[in-house]
Parts: sequence; C-alpha cells; structure tokens
Amino acid sequence: MSQENTTITSSLIQNLTVWSMENNGFLNSNVKIYFDPVMGLSFKAKKDIPAEITLVQCSSQMTLSYLNTTETGSNYNTHGSVAFSSKSLEVLGIESPHVIGNYLLMQQYLEGQCSFWRHYINLLPHPNEIERLCTPMWWPDTDLKFLEGTNAQPAIETIKERWYDEWQRGKSLVEYFPNSSMFTHDLYKWAATIYATRSFRASLTIPRASLTDENSCSNNKIVILNHIMKDNFSVLLPLLDIGNHNGSEDVQLLLNQQSGCATLKNLHNFKQGTQVYNYYGRKSNTELLVGYGFILPNTYLDTVNLKLSPHDDTLRLLKSQICYSHLEQKIPSNEKIFEVYHVSNDEGNTRKNYGNANFSPGMIDLLSCMVATQREILFLSENPNCCLEHDDARFKRLLGRNTVQTFQVICDKLMSDISRLKSIGKRLSHPQNSKQMLAQEYRTRQMDTIQAAHRRLSHHLDLICRRNSLHCIALTQHDETIDSKHHYIELISLEYAYEWLKKYPTIYAKTMKLISEDQAEPLPLDWSILLAEWDRVYWVIWIALISLLQKITAVTFARTHPSLNSWFENMQMSYQYLLTKTLMNGPETDFDSSETETIDEMVASIAIEIEAGVESESLNPITEISVDELNNAKKFAILVANDETVYMACEMQHGSLAGSMIKQKMLCMNIM
Repeated sequence: MSQENTTITSSLIQNLTVWSMENNGFLNSNVKIYFDPVMGLSFKAKKDIPAEITLVQCSSQMTLSYLNTTETGSNYNTHGSVAFSSKSLEVLGIESPHVIGNYLLMQQYLEGQCSFWRHYINLLPHPNEIERLCTPMWWPDTDLKFLEGTNAQPAIETIKERWYDEWQRGKSLVEYFPNSSMFTHDLYKWAATIYATRSFRASLTIPRASLTDENSCSNNKIVILNHIMKDNFSVLLPLLDIGNHNGSEDVQLLLNQQSGCATLKNLHNFKQGTQVYNYYGRKSNTELLVGYGFILPNTYLDTVNLKLSPHDDTLRLLKSQICYSHLEQKIPSNEKIFEVYHVSNDEGNTRKNYGNANFSPGMIDLLSCMVATQREILFLSENPNCCLEHDDARFKRLLGRNTVQTFQVICDKLMSDISRLKSIGKRLSHPQNSKQMLAQEYRTRQMDTIQAAHRRLSHHLDLICRRNSLHCIALTQHDETIDSKHHYIELISLEYAYEWLKKYPTIYAKTMKLISEDQAEPLPLDWSILLAEWDRVYWVIWIALISLLQKITAVTFARTHPSLNSWFENMQMSYQYLLTKTLMNGPETDFDSSETETIDEMVASIAIEIEAGVESESLNPITEISVDELNNAKKFAILVANDETVYMACEMQHGSLAGSMIKQKMLCMNIM
C-alpha cells in the first residue's frame, strides 16, 4: 500500500472510530486497527492484554440490518433515508427479510456521504474493488474452473442463482426511486457479499427488549421476533466486524439485553503485537472458501459433502430407530447433505466404530436403512435399538450383509468422486495466480479427504472379504488384530462356494459336470466367464442344494459344519414370514425362462445325487426329498440369493483371470 493510501486509510479508520464513540461504541485503548496486506483491516494488541477484557463494542444504534426498516424502537431506523415501498416491505418482510437488509445496504452506499453509516461503508471493500472482494463469487471463470468437481463449485453456482433471484424480487422495494436503475445486480451482489462475510446472527445480537420498546411503531413484532429467533436475517456490527478468523475460539461475543450493545471479550491473554481474531464459529474449509475466500491449514476442517436422497418409507424406518432421537441435526426432508471428514488412520483406529470414523452422525444409519432388504427392514422395525453407528458389533452379528452393503455403497461413491476429480484435474493448467493456487490447494485437500476415507473403508471391506470359514487365506498378525472387529461377517465368492462342495466329492463332481454341460465350458470351470451373466442362477442352485443337504443330513451336517449350519438355520427362521408370503404368491424374480429351466433341472438332478449319497451311507432315515421340499428349497434360495448377497470385487483364485479383482455377487454370512 502506498504512503498516500496508508494516510487515507488511517484517516478513514479514525473517522470510523470517532463515529463509533459518538454512537456508544467502544474500542479498547490497547487494541489497534491496522491494514494487514493479506487479511485487510485487522485488530492488533498494542500492549499485553489480560483475559476477560472488553476489546470492542458495537451499540444497537450502530447496527445495520433489515430491522432498521421496521421502526422497531428508537435505535433501529434508517436515519432519514427514503422509505422503501410499504407494500413490498410487507411482503418481503414476511418471506425474505434478508433481501430488505441487502437493499438497505445498497441504498446507504448510493447515498454516499449523506448516509448515517458513511464512515463504516467508506472502509468496506467497494463494488469496483474486486481484489478486496476476495470470495469466489467475484472470481473470473478462468479461476473458477480450478474449483470444478469440488464441493465449492455447486455451492457457488447455487448462491449466484439465489442472489440473482433475490435481486429481481427486491426491485419492487425501490421501483419508485429516481435512482432505481442504480440498484444493479452487481451492487446487490456486493451487498450480499458484505453481509455474507461480515454479519452476525440476529439471535445473538438483537436484544428481545428492543421489541418491547415503548417507542416502537412496528405492527409486526411477532413476525420480527420469529425472524430473530430463526436467524432469518443477519446483522452488520460496524467496528466489531473488523476482527478476522483463524479458527481458534479465543474471544466471546456477548450481548447486553438491556443496552443492546454487542461486545467482544477475550478468553485468553493476548501478547503485544499479536493479531486479535474474531471467531466465526466451527466452519469447514469449504464454507470458509465459498463464504470468505480463504482456507485454514487445519486438516480437521477439510470435509467433503455426500448427498443422500431417501424415500419416505426409508425416512420412516430411520425415525423409528432409537439412535435417530439422539441426532443433533434431524433429517426433515428427502434430501440430506452429510460430511466426509479427514481422519488419519491412527485417529480412526482409536475410535469405537472403525468404519464410521470418517462420516458425520446419522449418515451411516440412514444409508443402512436405504440399502435394507425385506428381511432387514423387518428386523430393524422390530429392533429399534439396533443400529450400525452406535452398536456396530451387535449389528454386524445380526445384519452383516447390511453392514457390508452400506460400506460398499459409500466406497463406490468415494471412488467415483476420486475418478472425477482426477479426470478434471488433468485438464487444468498450472496455477497462474493466487486464486488459482488457493483453489488448487483446496481441491488437493478435497482429494486427500476422499482418498483417506476410501482407503480406510476399503481396508475394512478387504478384511471382511479375505477372512471366512469356507476357505483359509493367511493374514498378517497386524491384519488379524484389526480383523477382530469384523469377525462376525464373512463373504463367500461363488468360486469358493463351489470349491467347498469338494467336501462331498460325488455331489461336487455331479454339479461341476452339470454346469459344464449347461454352459458348454470345459472342466475345470473358469468362473470368471460365468460370473458376468450367470452368478445369480448359480447362487440360487448352491444355496438350494446346501439347504437340501442340511435338511436330509441334519445331524451330520450340524456336527461337521457348525457355523454354516447355524447360519442356514438363522436364515430359515428369519425368512419364515417372507417365505410364507412367497409360497402363497410365488417368488418375485426376473429370471428368464432359460435361467429358470437351468435352476429347476440342476437342483432336481443334484437332489437325486444327495438322496443317493445319504442312502448309501445310511446316515439318516429320511432319504427322499419331496416335490414340496424341492420347491421350498428353491424359493428359499431365491430369497437368500437376492437379499443376502452384495456386489463387490473379489480376487479370482483360478482360471484365465486368476489374481484379478472381479466385481461379482458375494454371499454374506453372519458366523458366530
């Protein structure tokens, strides 16, 4: 800043300070206002300042907001400015009081040195000072493209559209003004920016006593009070709003309900020469970038939005859960934005619920309800105290598939976001200015946040996928320690499921021969070829034949395969109600005639093999499988294959793609 500009700024600061004192404002003698080359106007401690000292004070008569147009008490008025259209004031005063506040600031700017707030406005960034209006709302397209694909981009577009709509709606306030054409869209954008970057919540800065002032002429006190309580408009506090934000809560905003003065007090000692910061509240770096044009280095402020759009039935299910009552922020509509946090592995591993550490409260439970199958919906309805976020160990024991599906959906979404950010990033040039550098840092940290969450969740799913009782893959000791959190859930690939049948050599040989003939594929089968179109069919066949095998060799099966037997028994009990409905109405499937024929013929043929094997071993007096038992086994298998499988990647062990990760349907079991 040049010497001339420094002198002008010092003069303007002096004018603001004097004006403030004349209107019951206050600035501590140990606090200095100065111009920081990076942060603009700022507070600085001239001497050491002990804690609990009033640093700065703004009186109610200095404030600027929609309230000044309502004649609510002697301290809230427009100080001789031309009144807005009363009809428009009435309409917008009910619907959008903040629009009135923006138009009032525009009016005061246009009044120039005639405005009561001229000394305040003189120090604000002006509409033509684009560099001082540093939020992305004022960035050129060449800079904004560096935010493409990030959470900031849609937020900026939404705000721009909203401000344009508000400007159009507010035109009626000044339509009879001689200078109405000067209330331009750019000027409205400027006013909205000033409020967005400098204002305070009405509920924290407007005393209730102001509405009972005997000098109040307002006839809409109830409406105004409701606006204040709900923060439907915000308030500019000249002088006090100079403080910048660094993320540390070192000061406290206090309101004197009698005098109406808002004061800023320090909670800690301030050393001489240090900047005295305000505190804007807990805001993510996305909020800081979009709203104020900067980000902070704290990684815990790096968040990424994830939107969920549940159906009404899903919301009803969620709201019936006890855990929902503990949520601080409810989910009132069919669209909810959640946050993905940047959590390190060390921090995440110390949290109670390993898979939930990266996500804002309520997200996991909502998604759990969204992906719930018929059986899971029934269970959750009957057990409102069981939820994935707060009782994940019990939940996993009972609803393992739901756990895996919930995390897999998130994983897929995160991977999609990673790919999109990378794809867009490849098209960007090297940053050429400070805005582009800021945007590049922000998008890099967005990527880091998503990747950190994806890594932890992928590892979580990988441990579940790699450990199960039907096959054995060696795990490192470290993996085994972490895996103890997931030992209730097992995922079985189709390849391993049929490999397991080798425990019954005759049945295995017969089954492989039938599949080979049906698919015209040589033995040994290459399952990677069959997965693409026939995985559902062969899951139904496998589940049906295991169900028959369990039934006809009950005692031996339970003794030889206790975990598998227990899971099948639990499934049969769990599906009893749904199976009854299915038997009455027939199973709802989308199998074509060829698939249905394959299921019917193969299950019938294998059932004969099961009967023959049991009869030869004389292990069970029941050696015949009735037609009803055969049909019931298939219907049960169809339900289980539909509702107890998840679609995710698994490493192929044999065939042409051995060692490759192939996405496929995997059966999810809860093994006690």
